[in-house]
Amino acid sequence: MMRNDQSRLNYSQLAVLNDLLRLEKMKLEGHTKTPAQIIKEKKQSLIVSPRHTRHLRNVKAALRRMEVGTYGECMSCGTALNYKSLLANPTRPACEGCCPRVAV
Repeated sequence: MMRNDQSRLNYSQLAVLNDLLRLEKMKLEGHTKTPAQIIKEKKQSLIVSPRHTRHLRNVKAALRRMEVGTYGECMSCGTALNYKSLLANPTRPACEGCCPRVAV
């Protein structure tokens, strides 16, 4: 994959997106609640919605891409993703052109 170093995300942009993804992951995993609240909710509802599960999987995948250094690049063609589009959707795996070809 060919990379355009000028359009890559800078350190501060990656830090902001990393924080957004980690906060989202914490919310999805219930870490913003007390242990008593978590236990109570788990007893009340053992079924997690498919949408919630899919979103958590996408957040974890984005964090993995960040760890290996491929976050912010289209998973299909390697093009650098736009910072504003990543702010709007930090889990975005592909550019506009490849979006239909990449399973989300």
